[in-house]
Amino acid sequence: MKNRVYIKDLKENVGKEIIIAGWVNIRRDQGKMVFFDMRDMTGMVQCVALASHAEATEKAKEIRPEWVLKITGIVNKRPDKNVKVDVLNGDVELEVTGIEILNKAETTPFQLNENTIGVNEDTRMKYKYLDLRSERMQKNIRMRDKIITFFRKYMHDNGFIEIETPILMKGTPEGSREYVVPSRLLWWPVLKNIFKLLVVCATKIPEETDNWSLLNWTMKCLLLPKKKFWNIPKPCLKNL
Repeated sequence: MKNRVYIKDLKENVGKEIIIAGWVNIRRDQGKMVFFDMRDMTGMVQCVALASHAEATEKAKEIRPEWVLKITGIVNKRPDKNVKVDVLNGDVELEVTGIEILNKAETTPFQLNENTIGVNEDTRMKYKYLDLRSERMQKNIRMRDKIITFFRKYMHDNGFIEIETPILMKGTPEGSREYVVPSRLLWWPVLKNIFKLLVVCATKIPEETDNWSLLNWTMKCLLLPKKKFWNIPKPCLKNL
């Protein structure tokens, strides 16, 4: 969307006419004017449709929560008495001059602008795509991303290499859960470390004294027949 401004950047555009896009979080109809909160992936801002913009006000009276809108408006400073401290965009609001409805939405089965922890678990799972929009779930997702990014960066900075291993594979004797995949039958191995252990063996530089003990130990853990291993020299198997 050309010329779109993210909500988190509205403070840099005070006094300018800009375009934002996102979801309607909540709407409050005051008669001559309509207030509603708009949110995108970066934050939330209060929008106000004044009587001086009749067409925008009429559309604002129609909108409902979770409708997707493209809003044209002027970023204004809030009066001092209405400033919300420690809130993103608590000191600015958007005076709406135009509204374009991109998509309508039916009434949601639960309120997304409230904490959904009290909502029935089955309902939340059925409408997971809605639950993920709630503030609580957004915070959890972003916090998880920060934690994973921190650990990944730390490991990379210290010379580690990330290796991805398959989740589904051929069935193994120790037992596994079957999953039907198009055109083939694959298994989810119970011993999920099988690939990681093989990587350890591949990167291990044996010493003269260890007699390939790591490889022997690994193969014992796998509980696989010797014939399952390809191209492994016999000396590597003598202590099994």
